[in-house]
Amino acid sequence: MKKLTSVIISILCILSSCKSTLDTQEEIIEIQQETILNDVKNYYEELNNDLLNLNSIQLFNYITEDEIYEYAEQVKGMYVMSFDSVNIFPAELIEILGKALYNSTNYSSSNFAEEIYMSNYYEILRSLGADDYQITIEELCQLFPELNKYKKEISNIYEAHQYIEKYRNCIDIFGISDVVSGEDYYIVVTESGGSDGANIIYIVKKSNNDLITVSEFKTQNNGYGSIIRYNDSFYYVFLEYNYNLKIYDGIRIHKIGAHADVENISIKYLPQSYIWKNIYNSQSSYDIDEYIDTLKDTILISQYLESGKSKGINEMVGDEIAADEFPLIEAYDIYHKIDFANIGIPIYIRKATYTPSNYGTTWHFRAKFYIYESESNTVIELDKLELGKNVHTTKELVQMWFKEFDDKIYTFTIHHISDYNYMLNVILIQNNEIKVVRTDIISPKREFILIEGEVFRTGI
Repeated sequence: MKKLTSVIISILCILSSCKSTLDTQEEIIEIQQETILNDVKNYYEELNNDLLNLNSIQLFNYITEDEIYEYAEQVKGMYVMSFDSVNIFPAELIEILGKALYNSTNYSSSNFAEEIYMSNYYEILRSLGADDYQITIEELCQLFPELNKYKKEISNIYEAHQYIEKYRNCIDIFGISDVVSGEDYYIVVTESGGSDGANIIYIVKKSNNDLITVSEFKTQNNGYGSIIRYNDSFYYVFLEYNYNLKIYDGIRIHKIGAHADVENISIKYLPQSYIWKNIYNSQSSYDIDEYIDTLKDTILISQYLESGKSKGINEMVGDEIAADEFPLIEAYDIYHKIDFANIGIPIYIRKATYTPSNYGTTWHFRAKFYIYESESNTVIELDKLELGKNVHTTKELVQMWFKEFDDKIYTFTIHHISDYNYMLNVILIQNNEIKVVRTDIISPKREFILIEGEVFRTGI
């Protein structure tokens, strides 16, 4: 009996010892998990800081916008235009309008609205009769008698347009007399009513107190459209828009007549190649300098930068690697990871390129940032680092990627400055601060491109 009691006591002691060991292991695991969560929390507090948002960098510390325009003028090239593809349009007219593009230094839409009537472009249009074909309020009331009952509310021609019943969303009307027949024609410009800013242009003539449509065509945008006359022919002329960047980069001409939709020509003045200029370098590094030299060949015009020729723009990728283990991945999402803050842990990044679908936004780069701890499966968004949330129409960030040099991760950014001018910044994020270590400007050498007979259609 004593022997059995001794055995039972021994078993109980062993079981008690096992339970004590299990409890200790659970306590260790809890402490480890708590330590991990505390580490994640500490990283979050260190990183989720407005000061580390890349939008906080000052773009014009080392160069002004005016100096960028001056540099762009220096590198754009000589005025050269070939007329081999022109069929129905007078070469002299194409050359006159081409020089108007060439002599302009900044076609950003935000500036042009204020400068259009003082520009070389409009000076040339005036010389071709652009001011001669606007009709008066009295003429407009004769064409559209319904306007007479609103005369007290109408103080100018543009207010009168909104009361025209036949042409809703009318924004302009021009009047011309056919040189041969002597008949009066009117060119009515209307907005399509969509968010893309497209216009519908009607060429009409008066017949028995009614306006009969002779032809119509669509244009991508208004572009300060005007009527000009050259060699006894009339033309509708407007500035064409780069929809992604919201800049004017060409002139399109429609010959007024029954075939105005196809009898048109576009004069584009677009980047042929890009010329780089280093304007700041605080820590000259052979590796970084050599890498940027390779970028000058890598960043192809139509591949990574919007150049007016782009069909689709790729995102730059450096040393960041795909994060297939990230738990938030959904269909078509791509996450990368890299320790770009140089704090010892990878930051997870979801990159995206925003292509505008309306008249008020521009092409830009978007990104969200996260920290992720796999053992506890903890994901925390660094919401104060988010890029692209607040959209502007100028100076947008358009590319971002990362490269490692001398055991440090550098952040590379490209901003669209104006027109087709860009700025590269190389940034070191370290010790809870952002430091710009190198800045380059990227401006285009340009070429003229003539496209004849292209018909604009919405929704394409």
